[in-house]
Amino acid sequence: MRKNWVGKEVKVIWLDITADVHTTDAIKPEVSTTLGYVEYQDKTFIRILTTRYTVLDIADKIAIPIGCIKKIEEI
Repeated sequence: MRKNWVGKEVKVIWLDITADVHTTDAIKPEVSTTLGYVEYQDKTFIRILTTRYTVLDIADKIAIPIGCIKKIEEI
């Protein structure tokens, strides 16, 4: 990933891992969408802050491996 997205509000479209046990279903990764602010990125993953609780100074975050990302766009 060449562009620096840190600090930007983005929409990330990515492939999420799917797992199932004791099944005969033909499972596959699912396309997922995450909206939020890029807190960190490097060559291996991007971390998105999706919700921030200002009173508690905590946040909801997701770290997505770069290889799973299909598209990132600024919103």
